[in-house]
Amino acid sequence: MKSVNYFSMLRDDRSIYFRRWYVDEINILKSKYNVNANTSILKINHNSDLYISWWGQRSLPSVLVAKLHNKKSIVIAGGTCVSKMKTIYGYNSRNIFKRLLIRLTLMLCDHIVAVSEYNKKEILELMGSKYDDKTSVIYHCVSDEYFKKQEEFKDNTKYFLIVSALEKDNIKRKCIVECIEAINCLKEKYPHIKLVIAGHKDNGYDDLFNLIKSKGLESNVYLIGSISEEDKIKYLQNAYCYLQPTYHEQFGLAIAEAMACGCPVISTNITAAPEVVGDTGILIEANEVDKIVQAIEKIYNDEKLRETLSFKAKERARNLFTYDIKKEKLLCLEDKFIK
Repeated sequence: MKSVNYFSMLRDDRSIYFRRWYVDEINILKSKYNVNANTSILKINHNSDLYISWWGQRSLPSVLVAKLHNKKSIVIAGGTCVSKMKTIYGYNSRNIFKRLLIRLTLMLCDHIVAVSEYNKKEILELMGSKYDDKTSVIYHCVSDEYFKKQEEFKDNTKYFLIVSALEKDNIKRKCIVECIEAINCLKEKYPHIKLVIAGHKDNGYDDLFNLIKSKGLESNVYLIGSISEEDKIKYLQNAYCYLQPTYHEQFGLAIAEAMACGCPVISTNITAAPEVVGDTGILIEANEVDKIVQAIEKIYNDEKLRETLSFKAKERARNLFTYDIKKEKLLCLEDKFIK
């Protein structure tokens, strides 16, 4: 059986199993190959037949080991490091050494995987159109569990939902403060409106907590902290609508997960969000509180619209973002490059 080295430079090997897409890709590869999954340069296996790595900025060690042994390498460049967008921590925000690392990595690897057509567009804007044939698009996938109906909460209160680690850059990029401001604008007209924010309490948690308290929104906005995968599915399936009016996504896995749960999405009409959502949600301009208010109010008052979007969202997720679809595309690509 051929072997694949799967590399992502993280704190430790356990960290690679905390991100859904890593787990999915490792399991897909294990269905056909022996897989060495590692997060340290020192642990990269020098006897592998193919080298796959994540992130344009951190993949050079894996690419160089592949070159050393005359093997092929694939880089999954799904991060912001390939984006020249000025409002995020992207390519232009990094120092010249890191920019050189990114370019050198993408030049030396044998193939690049983008996680969306938008992601590929940004890669080509960075590296040039000659990289078109060298770059494939393979979407993230959603676990089958998201499509299966879970038990409903006993309390059938309508609530809007955000799932995000509460880290400052995430909060800014996903316009979470603006979502809270939108709820504040609506609470007088809709006193019982609810927003649940689930996610790890990172360095932005205190700011959100203080904002909620200062606005008197303790009965409207709830910070519930980290939740398990099982609970996340339940929250998504029982939510009235999912909010992610982001101003940058290379894909937007949480959006796709919400869609698979039949939860309509309010997102933005820029970057990869329209590609993922299609016509199954409400797309607005980013970073504008009044647009978020209008979108929330539109779906809050129209149960029929909500039901229509829910059905369409689940069907779109089933047609584009399933595990089996990703498995077929990923294994087909690996077969082309493995020796």
